Amino acid sequence: MSRLEEQHQVLQRILAEVRQDLSDPAKLDLRRKLIDFMGNLPAGPEFTLLYDTANETASDLGRQITAAVIKRLGERTAELSYQVGILQSVTKNAEADAQALSLKKIQLVAAAVKDTADAINNARELIGQNRVDEAGPLLQTALDRMMRLAHEITQ
Repeated sequence: MSRLEEQHQVLQRILAEVRQDLSDPAKLDLRRKLIDFMGNLPAGPEFTLLYDTANETASDLGRQITAAVIKRLGERTAELSYQVGILQSVTKNAEADAQALSLKKIQLVAAAVKDTADAINNARELIGQNRVDEAGPLLQTALDRMMRLAHEITQ
């Protein structure tokens, strides 16, 4: 058997492994085999066709691997974009909730200050009328209201 026939059989065995359903690692392994085959081919015009066939097949496998990787990256990018969109929506809702809570706390403070001021003013009037024993509960109510407010604000 001539050297050309031997090399042709080696290439045929490698090419026989090529199938449509190969995984990327299997394609990469075949590509390495083809590159090794090309590196071990003797020099000479009679081996050019074998070299070209191996080179084209290795290139095709490389393009398939690259296309598969690009597709997976595209899928990951799409998923990442979707997840980022969800996070942005959650963040926006959280910011809106935080603003609403801040407004609620401001309203609570305003109501408590008004209630306390009203209770103090009523207590002053009662004290001015010499009704001190009636002013005490009003002042206690105002103090209790401020204590509740302090608790609500810190929550």
